[in-house]
Amino acid sequence: MREIYEVPSNAKEIFDNPGIIYKIINYKMEMDNIQALTHFMETAGIKTEDIVDNLGTSIIIKHDDYENFVHIDSSGLGDFFSHQFETKLVKKVGEDYLDVVE
Repeated sequence: MREIYEVPSNAKEIFDNPGIIYKIINYKMEMDNIQALTHFMETAGIKTEDIVDNLGTSIIIKHDDYENFVHIDSSGLGDFFSHQFETKLVKKVGEDYLDVVE
């Protein structure tokens, strides 16, 4: 069976291109959304120390070269083998993270 890994080559690429939806389809790996997000992080080279908030099926990450943050949300595509990862730029306002509107 075919595997599809539409993932960034590193964490900086996510910050350079916010709003992209990445995908992992791997019929050899059955995963829930939390496990899929962990696999995405490993594949994209996102370090645990760069996670500023872990919400289970989504995370907010930082990068030293950027002022804003990126929110990554993991969701399924109808089975336990296909997942997508939606990214968006956010900024911290008080205790909250709000979408950055460009």
